Amino acid sequence: MLQDYPAMANIAVKDITSAKEFYERTLGLTAIRIDPSGRTMYKTGNAAICIYESEFAGTNKADYIAWEVGDDFKRIVLTLKEKHVVFLDYGEQLGVEVIDDMHHVTNDAGLAWIQDPDGNLMVIAGNL
Repeated sequence: MLQDYPAMANIAVKDITSAKEFYERTLGLTAIRIDPSGRTMYKTGNAAICIYESEFAGTNKADYIAWEVGDDFKRIVLTLKEKHVVFLDYGEQLGVEVIDDMHHVTNDAGLAWIQDPDGNLMVIAGNL
């Protein structure tokens, strides 16, 4: 029923101004629509992200969005590190080795978790 319609991740933030700085300057996304309320939509690949202000920002403890970046994985992780993004370590919980903030899930697949300024979890997946 819904498979032919576009979808987006809705991410609650406490302060739209600081969130926009993170999503635009740190992650490199470009806003494609800004509503009068400040709600901002970004295109990313074949999907979209929408950020909006909410008092409930950062209360979800699960991933909000995941990017599959293929062979660009290491380059993206290093670029985010240069921008002082803090990576989360779930190696012990997952039972995997973590090297340079990259979770080595298999010999050729890795994961890296980050948070936006409100603590919203995001994961980057790709090839090691």
